[in-house]
Amino acid sequence: MVSAGAGSRTRARLLPEAREALLTGPKTTEELKRLIQRKHPTEEIREEDLLGVLSMEELDALQVRGVWVLARTGTESHDKFRKTLLSLFRHRDSVTRQDVMDEYQQTYGERCKLSDYVVRQQLREIAEKMEDGNQTIYVVKGALQTR
Repeated sequence: MVSAGAGSRTRARLLPEAREALLTGPKTTEELKRLIQRKHPTEEIREEDLLGVLSMEELDALQVRGVWVLARTGTESHDKFRKTLLSLFRHRDSVTRQDVMDEYQQTYGERCKLSDYVVRQQLREIAEKMEDGNQTIYVVKGALQTR
């Protein structure tokens, strides 16, 4: 039995490690646990501690389609696009770039002003590009393996 204080200390220690792991892209709970466990070979990283970290407001992580992803980058314009993309993925398995741009315009009442490069970068970080006939669609990275 772990005391409440020890549990919160463990979570505080795991927070930066969870953030670092999610910076490289979406991860399942199991992948995160494995990555963090490697850094702590002498102590057991418990799933409830990890889930506690993932639900912490300071981390600002969201679970979408079975994977965890950081909701914010720290740049407001990027975060608005990211929030739009994640919102779409919460309701749909796949999206097109145009779907994201249309949803962005509907949500914020203006066209997305991000450069093509930044849009591609944000999409690449969160989603995998796939061809569906003659159109390009995006699905959350790692979401297909969790089904």
